[in-house]
Amino acid sequence: MDNKQDLIAGLSMFVKARNIDNLTIAKVIDVQDDVCTVLIDELEMSAQLQSVLNDSSKFVVVPKVGSYVLAGIAASRWYVLSVSEIEKVVCKIDTTEIAFSSESISIKKGNETLKGLLNSLVTEIQTSFAQINAAIGVPANTPNYANIITKINGLFGV
Repeated sequence: MDNKQDLIAGLSMFVKARNIDNLTIAKVIDVQDDVCTVLIDELEMSAQLQSVLNDSSKFVVVPKVGSYVLAGIAASRWYVLSVSEIEKVVCKIDTTEIAFSSESISIKKGNETLKGLLNSLVTEIQTSFAQINAAIGVPANTPNYANIITKINGLFGV
């Protein structure tokens, strides 16, 4: 038995052992913003991912499409309580947001991103050194700057 089947079996036993009628295991078929579409008893249902209920703050664990979630219903609305596989995690407090996945990291404060700031810094350093090198007659070492920008873009997503 693989980890996914173990998780599904364990969660199913948990729900059945406690006679909880308002929890179920569901398969994720789509994710849009802070809502995912899941299959519950062969019916497509929308389930809320966001754990904070206001617009200025949120903490969202986004499940991978095709994975399984533990979903609960309250006040006629489905909520995702646990996920078997994570696509990404997003944390936002007011204008500051951090998101990460297996492929990239994003850090924002308002309209500024850490990726943009680092790229600007490297470009400014490159320009300054090029001017200094030109003034003293030494060639600039531009391939290293391009390599640094490539690594920044790889870490923070292209």
